[in-house]
Amino acid sequence: MKKKVLFTLTAAMTISSVALASPLSNYEKGKLAIDVNTSISPKVEINAGDLSGKDDAKNRLGAAITYGLGDKWALQYKYSDNKTESYSYEETTPFDYESGTANGQLSAHEFNVLYQLDPNISAFVGWTRASAKINWSYKYGPDASTITDSGSGTEKQSKSGYQIGLIGQTKLADKVTGWASVSAGNKITGYEIGVGYDMSKNTEFNVFYRDTKYKDFNIGGEKIDVKTKGLGAGVTFKF
Repeated sequence: MKKKVLFTLTAAMTISSVALASPLSNYEKGKLAIDVNTSISPKVEINAGDLSGKDDAKNRLGAAITYGLGDKWALQYKYSDNKTESYSYEETTPFDYESGTANGQLSAHEFNVLYQLDPNISAFVGWTRASAKINWSYKYGPDASTITDSGSGTEKQSKSGYQIGLIGQTKLADKVTGWASVSAGNKITGYEIGVGYDMSKNTEFNVFYRDTKYKDFNIGGEKIDVKTKGLGAGVTFKF
């Protein structure tokens, strides 16, 4: 596969962990928080040796559920389903012609167990899994009308790993809560900061900044790390 196609494939892997939103602060049994959010003009950075680079990513939706177990414990599940627009390129030199397209899909799952160290700080440990599917095609030849080599296909890969981290929150005003989280693991590292505003007793609007890195993907024989970062917004329902 041509290097240009390989870079297009890595750009298509817009991998991201779902945003946390304002944390559930009450872990009493039966307490529940449901988060729905979207990224806003995110950026993706690819680290793959001489194929490293930066690109825009497509806005994507995410969701999460946190459930209180009592005795300072809670369970959390997060999910995101991402699909890129089609990336394409065309390159002509005095000696050859090359063009190609690629698009990708990425689903990410997280399962976390949380423990409340005090009313404002929780620790968590969890399992993560990201599954990527990339569809690609390319054409190559002396010129655009004479194609001597072409190809298409699909590449799939899943990565699983663990993570540990901390979540902190504090009241900034009567209806405003600030929070931050940091996580690290064998396949994922990241952090997030955000602010939530109480629109009603059980509904909160959130804005946040997120930076997440997934490690050790392998596409076309190249080891690839992918980082996404950018602003996001969402709504949290607490019961």
